[in-house]
Amino acid sequence: MKNNLFADFQKVTKEEWIGQAIKDIKGKDFQKTLVSNGFDGVELFPFYTEEDIADLQWLQEYHNRLNKPSEIPGMSPRYWSNIFAVNVNDVVADNKKILQALMSGADALLLFVKKGVDYGGLLKNVDTQYIEVYLKSQEDNQAVLSDFLDWYSTVEEKKNVLKGGLLWDPIAECLSKKISLPNIINSASEALSRNKNYPEFKTFCIDAEYYHNCGASLAQQLFLPLGAYIELLDGLTERGLSTELIISNTMLQASSGSDYFLEIAKLRSFKILFQQLACLYQVELKAEDIRMLVSTSYWTKAKSDIQTNMLRNTTEAMSAILGSCDSLWVRLHDEVAKEPNSFAERMARNISNILKEESYLDKVMDPIAGSYFLETVTAQLIEKVKNELVILESKGGWWSTYETHQLQDLVKAARYGKLEEVKTSFKTKIGVNKYQTNEKTLLENEEWLEEKWQLLPLRESFLIEYPNLAKK
Repeated sequence: MKNNLFADFQKVTKEEWIGQAIKDIKGKDFQKTLVSNGFDGVELFPFYTEEDIADLQWLQEYHNRLNKPSEIPGMSPRYWSNIFAVNVNDVVADNKKILQALMSGADALLLFVKKGVDYGGLLKNVDTQYIEVYLKSQEDNQAVLSDFLDWYSTVEEKKNVLKGGLLWDPIAECLSKKISLPNIINSASEALSRNKNYPEFKTFCIDAEYYHNCGASLAQQLFLPLGAYIELLDGLTERGLSTELIISNTMLQASSGSDYFLEIAKLRSFKILFQQLACLYQVELKAEDIRMLVSTSYWTKAKSDIQTNMLRNTTEAMSAILGSCDSLWVRLHDEVAKEPNSFAERMARNISNILKEESYLDKVMDPIAGSYFLETVTAQLIEKVKNELVILESKGGWWSTYETHQLQDLVKAARYGKLEEVKTSFKTKIGVNKYQTNEKTLLENEEWLEEKWQLLPLRESFLIEYPNLAKK
């Protein structure tokens, strides 16, 4: 551009912006009127300027580097895989669903499996070298991994073409069932040994999604899973395993909620924090090499207004993409109310496709790089998480606070605050506390019981949709 048109405009300082805002609100207190409580005691201003990121030059090294560009010539620079999830029950029927999904826009699979699955039948005619495969199990994860790799070794000789991973956070698993720490470390060590020849198939994940769906605050969703991972690292290195091997076999798993911009900042912070954690352990890890699977939220879904969940899924998927996800799992909008059906599966799959093919979110590598607001919030969240990790370690670490129930009580307190905000309509939730539908919530066959030592997933509309269960 020959003429710099911006030269005609004077630079305005943040102080001048605040002065103008005070005039607009007719002399009211700026802090009380326009500054809000964003997350975990961190304040959010109504606007941000270049001055706010003056000391955040270190974040520039992550611009355009939180995702690996597509390796296929002619493809858009920003790539994320579109996950199709299958709860494996009938191998023949599920194989048909998988093939149909892969021919209709999906390019990754999330298989909810048990021990003894016939992978030959389940993945018949599926060329695994061109897709990603993720496994999720509530049973013996080590056995599930062995079953899958035993099958894979019989059909494909190239071990470096297997992409995906086992979505297993060994430490977080004890939030739902009783497991001793030595047993956790034993299982993790054996799984790592079994999977050492498959560099692109990850053995572990750091599961922030679980805490999100339990109602944890923004900072809790990051420092608690990272604290658990430090516990795992320490346990495995004491067994003689190298930190480089452990970290290279780890991926991130997170969930994207309804606070659009804050979720973007959270996901970007997650990758940055993991990369910085690796550096502390003297492991060289590039930010673009960190794989992160992000799902839309279970916590935000309502049973009393099913169709609105499609809108929630869409904005949450956008946050996930802009937040640097590598794999996107859009959950079924009606999963909280009924069995999976072809319509819900197609809608979930097409949200990712539409955001790519029609909204063009894949055309720019990092569209929010340099945003005054998001850069500031990202830096604040990273600082908050680091401080909380220091506090957690000073209390003896993740496991110590888990055994004394301090960890569970911390998350339950945050959860209760969120539940009350919806119940009292302090937070608007369409179809739940505003513009309610005439649909009646069915309480039959609904059970929810959480022991003091447990931390179980819930939904933020729980107190309204299940008042009888909430009293228990």
